[in-house]
Amino acid sequence: MNKLLDYLLGYLKGKPYWAAIEPFVLVAVGWGTVQLFAYQWLSASSSFKPSTEVFLGSYLSIRITIVAVGLVAILLVTRAFRRKDKDDAPGPVGRLATYWQRNRSWIVRRSIAVALIVAAVVVGFRVYSPNRVSHITVRFMSLDDDVTPEGLAYLVYELNRRQRHWYFNVDFREFSQEMLTSTQAQRCGGDQRPQLCHALALSEGEPFIGITTESLGGAYFAEHRDAVSVISTFDRDAYAPLSTYEYLAFCLILQAIAIHLDASGALPEDAFAESEVSHGDPLQFVPKKEALKSSILAARLSPDQEALLLNEFGSDYAAACASLLTMEWLYGGRVRSNLEKVFGAKIGR
Repeated sequence: MNKLLDYLLGYLKGKPYWAAIEPFVLVAVGWGTVQLFAYQWLSASSSFKPSTEVFLGSYLSIRITIVAVGLVAILLVTRAFRRKDKDDAPGPVGRLATYWQRNRSWIVRRSIAVALIVAAVVVGFRVYSPNRVSHITVRFMSLDDDVTPEGLAYLVYELNRRQRHWYFNVDFREFSQEMLTSTQAQRCGGDQRPQLCHALALSEGEPFIGITTESLGGAYFAEHRDAVSVISTFDRDAYAPLSTYEYLAFCLILQAIAIHLDASGALPEDAFAESEVSHGDPLQFVPKKEALKSSILAARLSPDQEALLLNEFGSDYAAACASLLTMEWLYGGRVRSNLEKVFGAKIGR
């Protein structure tokens, strides 16, 4: 590639139009070089290894392109607004006023054009900036006898250790009907999704995940609405011999992603939609119970989901989610050992 580039530049330099296109060629070469360095930096700075296609559609690549287009636009407008009196070069300090009077229109027009271009580049940067994600409260509304609040809290804290930009807050309080107002109790009593209704009431409008042993009715494992999710361990046979800890860890990661995407307005419309076919997509809810264990054991982000998380929340978030979904952090040794020795939790896998 270097030899080809040297040959191409050498060929162009011998042409009479080289002086006119040289700045634009340099911008194009700089654009390609920065793209390459950015891709290598992204691949080396974290465990997230995007494909070339995913990177070229990412906010990083688009930002680099915006800057390059801005530089080209500045080159074009400065050529369009040339001084009419080319022989009148700026003189000493005593002649600055004269220079300004003679070239005022040229200076003002060029300055306004450059300022507008810079403003457009800044706006482009803001548009293609990762969104911040919120912390999420996890509440143990009710737990099975073989799951302790302390052990589950430890699992949640281990999830917090593996990413830097947000975390789960643990609420140990069990849920009881007395915690609801009369209005909330009446509304949830007639709701087709009472557990989700309870979670919405407890959330107080903040991001929230409730864990319950009660049946969700129409959903087998979890339900999501706006910034609230509820996870049920009612149908334990569906994920056995995997332990409840493994199941809840997977569901917490998945529901956190859903809450963050929903808050940014980027949750796909078909997320968790019923389907008779599946390719292991973690955001694809399949009502077949037989698919649950397979989804947990082989969880991964598809290229489309990698691109979605990368552009919405940045490379660190995408890398953290890709790593967490593998569940290797749970089976790796220290976390599993602590769960089994300290909290008496048996990991099924």
